[in-house]
Amino acid sequence: MPNPLQDSEIIERKGILPSHFINHVAKILMPFGHEHNPWHTCIPEAAFGISTPALDSPEQKSLHHAILALAATHVIQKGTVSQQDVHHQESMHYGIATSELAQSIATSNRDYGTFMAAVMTMMMIEIFRGHSGRWRTHLHGAWDFIRTPGSTIPHDSLSLAATQIWYTSAILCESSILCIELPPPEAGPGSKIGFEQAILKGIGECPVLGFPLGANATIMGCVIEIQRLKALLQTNAITVEDLEQKSEDIRSRLGGAGSPGDELAQPSATSAKVYAEHHISAFRHAALIYLARVTQDAAPCMLSGHVAEVYRNVEAYYQTGGHNFAVWPCFLAAAEAYDESHITAARSWLEKARHVGMGNREHLSSVLEEIWRRRSVESMLCDLEPGLITIDWREVMSDLQLDVLLI
Repeated sequence: MPNPLQDSEIIERKGILPSHFINHVAKILMPFGHEHNPWHTCIPEAAFGISTPALDSPEQKSLHHAILALAATHVIQKGTVSQQDVHHQESMHYGIATSELAQSIATSNRDYGTFMAAVMTMMMIEIFRGHSGRWRTHLHGAWDFIRTPGSTIPHDSLSLAATQIWYTSAILCESSILCIELPPPEAGPGSKIGFEQAILKGIGECPVLGFPLGANATIMGCVIEIQRLKALLQTNAITVEDLEQKSEDIRSRLGGAGSPGDELAQPSATSAKVYAEHHISAFRHAALIYLARVTQDAAPCMLSGHVAEVYRNVEAYYQTGGHNFAVWPCFLAAAEAYDESHITAARSWLEKARHVGMGNREHLSSVLEEIWRRRSVESMLCDLEPGLITIDWREVMSDLQLDVLLI
């Protein structure tokens, strides 16, 4: 991947918003502190790189303006400068990015990587704004583009990075995209479903799967398998014996998921290695929480050890200088917290998470506070210990009419 653009060059040639993106926005996106973070390397290079100052295609223009809109959105969320002018810039750049993206969609000769990066940046704008559910439009739009008949995914750094950002986001939103049914025997591998399966299989076998989240390929592969088990359980399509065997296999794989994985995902800086270790450990314990909830409907008291480990890693991460911890493991652990020390740890994480300038954090706080409230109320009404009360966070999010991507 290309090296990060130099701030002095950005200010001189491109202005303040690109500089803000490089020095503030890109640095809080996952994987935190990593020299190969695509938001700090290939994506801004494609958007406004010094080596390619001309914006020729609609998708290039869309990515350029989407990056500027995302930077402006972050400034607004942080509330550190006069808002009126920044709101104008955000609206202007967002409108241009949307218009250029629509023009790119209308053409057949699109650059895959630039188009996907533009769509993913538009998704991030909605997440930073805190708009519930709007991010799904871009997530599903990207999938429609990927599965266009005859399309292939190039192997350049931008294309691979943008595809992995999309795929890991689809995993975390438990998208039905990832649970495509097997094609009927008469359909053959050339069928639409077979074609889509082949695409997902190829993406899922990428050695840096999970890298854009701060996780690794083993953990994300296990999360996908857990989602498949969930789909089988919902349709009574799996025996108890098979469920136990598959669950044990996942637990075994997670037990060995202790490193960043592929060589590209291995950070060189000592601090980045520490950040990566804390993230992977937290993801591993969160995946075990997820497995227990899906396959056993496990009560919080059965998950307390994993919750404690997630927040032990979160606290250690911040103590070593980290600024933005991945949401998924923190949220899943917080949803099962009932001990006051764990709830306090979760609230401490939420307080730090609010300060990074991503609007979806406020919604996450609302969901978690409601989970804790309901658990406390039900505990009193049923005369049961809080650790025995299971609350499904998806139901709470639905009741609150929120749809938040856990990134």
